[in-house]
Order: sequence, then structure tokens, then C-alpha cells
Amino acid sequence: MTGMYGNSTSELADNRAQEDAEGGLAVFVVQCVSLSFAAFVAVFGNGATIVAFICDSGLRDKPSNLLILALSCSDLCVGFVITSITLSTFFVSWTLGELGCRFVISVGDLIVPLGPLLVAAICLDRYLLISRDYPRYLAIQTRRRVRLTIALCWLLTAVLCTTENILWDVAPVDDTDFTRACTSPSKSNLQFQQFSNIVYALIPFSFVTGCSVRFLVLLRRKLKGHRRVGPRTVSAQVRWAQATTPRQPSTEFLSPTSLSESNEPSTCTAHREDNGVTRLIPPVYSPDTDSPSQLLRSRYVRPIITVICLVAALAVCYMPYCIYFLFVVTLCPSCNSPNLFTTFHLLRLFNSCLDPILYAATQRRIRTFYGKQFRRLSRHIRSSFRRRFRT
Repeated sequence: MTGMYGNSTSELADNRAQEDAEGGLAVFVVQCVSLSFAAFVAVFGNGATIVAFICDSGLRDKPSNLLILALSCSDLCVGFVITSITLSTFFVSWTLGELGCRFVISVGDLIVPLGPLLVAAICLDRYLLISRDYPRYLAIQTRRRVRLTIALCWLLTAVLCTTENILWDVAPVDDTDFTRACTSPSKSNLQFQQFSNIVYALIPFSFVTGCSVRFLVLLRRKLKGHRRVGPRTVSAQVRWAQATTPRQPSTEFLSPTSLSESNEPSTCTAHREDNGVTRLIPPVYSPDTDSPSQLLRSRYVRPIITVICLVAALAVCYMPYCIYFLFVVTLCPSCNSPNLFTTFHLLRLFNSCLDPILYAATQRRIRTFYGKQFRRLSRHIRSSFRRRFRT
């Protein structure tokens, strides 16, 4: 199986035979165990992330979170379909025929390159967040535009799928036995391999790298500006609180006359003394406990942590295969190693199991949902053991 999906089942079989001939049984066992773990984590981890979006309305309210939901759905499909089928080819020959082979390769072309494109869309969203004022960012990244971005990513992968099927019809494989192997005609088309790796891996990775660097530069400027804004006088503290306090304080102790005559801002706290005189007390600014610092962390710092983790996972999982195909296979055909090819192909599939771990590490709501479900499962298991031992 070729293109962005990977190599064919016959190539996997040839690689296994060469590994066994060279005494590589340990490598074969490690690959099988690793793929099984990747498929398990990809299915259950991304499935739990999708359930978290369904159960938590706070995750659904933010339009940009739809990009993470779309990435979880694509990773779930990769783990459930591609990783599972690849694992099965380690033990049995291909038995689904040419139609089944064509269907699996088409599905792989649709969902495997979708990951880098969605990560690029997430980086673009974070760049708009830091480069625009927050109200302007909310006006740009509406729910409709985020959905159009996701649809555009699917459309780009559909182009790859269509190209693969056109090559299948134009250059059919006559000498392939589809009762034991699944091979696409584009396997021997080096131009198509270069096109797919450049458009669907190298360009998105270059884009997310540039956006991440620019994001860090703008974030540094914003943090420096936030530290310089620190109020020094009581009047500055009042103006700071007026600009950053989202809700109005209670004024139940103030009469209409005192409210109309008062020139103090509405963020001051009303206090009635023992002699019946009501006066307004300006709030005291505290950089450690005040909401602006927390708001800055949740709005800008946490998103860049998520982006850095996704970009790192993309670089580790996708770029070795891309570099191998663009440079090693093209410039040095004699350096082509079946073991390296299989390893880099399987490494791409591991990206689908890394993303849910990164979500749990960087997203507080998703991490809270995971913890709640694990605690509920542990209580259920303990109660089941107690009932069994009592009986």
C-alpha cells in the first residue's frame, strides 16, 4: 500500500522474511507488540476524547476545539482501520481481493495525511489568537469558518485519494495476486510518492514550524507588555480593575443619590461605616492572585504548549518517512533498506496514539474527564471484586 498510506502487504511479507533470515525475530515481536499497543491506545484514547467532547459542553462551546475533535476522529480511524489491518498483515496473507485492497488504500489516503493538515490548521488558529485582539480573533474564528477549514482538509486528502485511483485505472497491476498481497500501481511511481510526501507532509510541517516560531515571538512581546502594565498607584489600580473585572460588584449599600454623585468607577467595593457614611474602596491589585495573569496563561500560554507538543509529535512520526522517501530513495537508491522503510512507515501510525496522550497532558478539561472516568472504572472494579469475594 503506497502513497501516504504506506507500503504493500507483499513488501511487509518480504521484509519479515528477510528479518527472519537474518535472525530478526526479536524485531518482528517488537513491531507486533508496538503496533498492538498503538492500535489499542489510538482507539480507546481518541474514543475517550470524543466522548469527552460529547459530555462536556465547555469543550464544544469553543469553536477552535472542533479542530482537536476532528483530529481525534481521524486518529481514531487510523487506529481502528489502518493500524489494525497493518497488524493483521504481519500474520496472514491478504484475503480481501482487489476490491478490498482498493478500498483500504483509498481510506488510508483519506485519513492518514489528514493529521498533518489538521495540525497545520490548529497552528494557524493559534497564530490568529496571538496576532489579533481577542474580540477580533473570536470574530474571525467562527464555528462556520472552523468547519469550512476542516472540510478543506478533507477535500485535500480526497485529491490524493482520487489521484491514487486514477493511477490504478491508468496503470493496472496485471501480475499482482490479490488473493495474497495488496499492491497499488503507484508503488513504482516515484513522482507520485514525491508529490504526496511534499504536499501532505513537508509543506504542512514547514507551515506549522513557521507559525510556531512566530507564535512564540508574539507571545513573548505580549507577556513583556503585560508585565509592564503593572499598576503603581491607587487610581491605576482602579482603572486596571475596571478594565479586567468581568462582572460588576454589588452596590446594594449605595443609595441612588450617592451613585449619581459618585465619580468613582463601578468596580470599587461599597463599604458602610458605623456612622452611616458609605464610601467606595478601590480594589487592590495582586499579580499572583488576580484574574489577568490566570487569563493570560489559559488564553495564550496553554495553547502554545499544546501546539509545541503536536508539532513535536508530527516531526518525530512523519518527517523520518518523508525525508527517507524524498532524499534517501531519490538520491541514493542503493541505500534503500526494507527494514528502515517498514520502521518509518510504522512510526507514522504511532502518531494516532500519541495525540490523545498529549490532549490529556495539555487540556485541563480532557484530563479531568479522563481522571473521572478512571476513578469510576476503578470503583466499579473494586466493588465487583468485593461482591465476588463475599459470595
